[in-house]
Amino acid sequence: MCLSRKLKLQARAAVDNLFGGDETPKPYVPSQNPTPVPGSVAPPQIDVRAAAASDKTNIRLTDTSPKASGKIVDDFLNMKFADNVKHAPILQSAPSVVSEASASSLPSEAQRLDLDYNRLRQEHRKLKDQHEVLRHERFQPLTIDSSIKRMLQGHIVPLDCYRSLRDKTLLLKQAVSTFDSNTIFKIVIFLERTLKENIFFKIMDVQKSACRVYTRHLQITGNWEKMNKFLRGVGQYQHASVIEFESTRKYKKNPDKRVPLLRTMLHGSFSIPEMKFEARQVETLMRNYEIQLQMEKMDAGGKGEHFRKFPKTTSLIGLPALSTLYYSAMYHFDDSSTSSASLPSVQTLIRFNDRLALQTIVSALTRQSRWPDIDKLLQPKTITMTFSAAKSVFKGKKSTSKWGVSINNHNLLTIIRRSHPCPPTDFIYRILKGENDAQERLRLALLFDAPEMVIECMTQKGDRISLASYAKSLKPNSVESFKAVAALNNPSIKWK
Repeated sequence: MCLSRKLKLQARAAVDNLFGGDETPKPYVPSQNPTPVPGSVAPPQIDVRAAAASDKTNIRLTDTSPKASGKIVDDFLNMKFADNVKHAPILQSAPSVVSEASASSLPSEAQRLDLDYNRLRQEHRKLKDQHEVLRHERFQPLTIDSSIKRMLQGHIVPLDCYRSLRDKTLLLKQAVSTFDSNTIFKIVIFLERTLKENIFFKIMDVQKSACRVYTRHLQITGNWEKMNKFLRGVGQYQHASVIEFESTRKYKKNPDKRVPLLRTMLHGSFSIPEMKFEARQVETLMRNYEIQLQMEKMDAGGKGEHFRKFPKTTSLIGLPALSTLYYSAMYHFDDSSTSSASLPSVQTLIRFNDRLALQTIVSALTRQSRWPDIDKLLQPKTITMTFSAAKSVFKGKKSTSKWGVSINNHNLLTIIRRSHPCPPTDFIYRILKGENDAQERLRLALLFDAPEMVIECMTQKGDRISLASYAKSLKPNSVESFKAVAALNNPSIKWK
């Protein structure tokens, strides 16, 4: 009780100080000498309640008793709050600053710090809980279906949340089922970055669509070494060998570097039985490089007669085998067979198709206007060639040409026209004469502008109307025009 009374007195004293009173509250003591002192005016007797009611602005709390002072303070506070102050809502969680003992009691510095610390600790705990919830929601991975759908819509999806091998396998499987190359590519790159090489190859071996997307990416970027390694990892040894061959194309003009690589491949990746045909092609390419190097050394000066008439415009190194054959027929056709650059030597070292080889040689000889050599080349030289042409007929192949090799007269005439601006008419006539089919012979004669052969074919058919129409298209007073008119006026010809 004494402690409570003491606290009340301290609170009242604080309120008195706020209203301009003395720092230490003084109790009310009645005057001991009621007799007034001479020369002084006795203070009038003041009724406290009447003074408080009449003038509330001029109040001295120290002149009244504690009981009256408490009443005055209560009335004053009630009046101030009722007239001028709006009540604020009381927070349930906030601690009360004013104690229940007094309306103006203030906490000490230690109590204030303790209250601030407790309040901050509670707020920190709440913020920490909220942060944990947000962090859980932020870093919790989506379902695999949701991630794939978001990727299809073009959204950014964090894939690092999927750490298990099962999740990564399901991701790739779900991406392949969408048939979207961009989605498959993103998943494949993620798997390549986060998995070991052997595990990555094992997963990719199951999904062939993903393998195609990944190899296409490596092909575009030109990373042949990684592509070769990947194809071997998924068991595609044949494709890996082809890719290894493609990687040597950058040394196409440098045979000193490419030939050793080709030789290593020939005894390595191309040695399996499945690559037997490709191995022959690699061997042919190596021989082609060897022949080209020898020809370049022989023709380094370029002082021959053929080089003056038909000068070289580029190097032979790196060109295909048919170009090597064309070069040999162009500049070394008359060389002895013992020469490494001669035409027989090149045909022996490099296996060519008979038809392609003949067309290439004819093109080179036509450019030089060597028509007798072309006639010799087109004629069958041995009985074996004649039998081979006859065998093709028995097999059901249509052959209307008289040549010993299977060459089409249409292709032959096309090559001659492209290689020479104005071939001899009698040479074209001899080629058309070798065509056994009359209808095909007439078509070729009209196509390649051979008037004598056209007149002869129409006369043999007895088509007077067509011949008369064709005679009008010929140049007047020309040899062909006179032949057409003579054929039309010949009474011995049986016209239809």
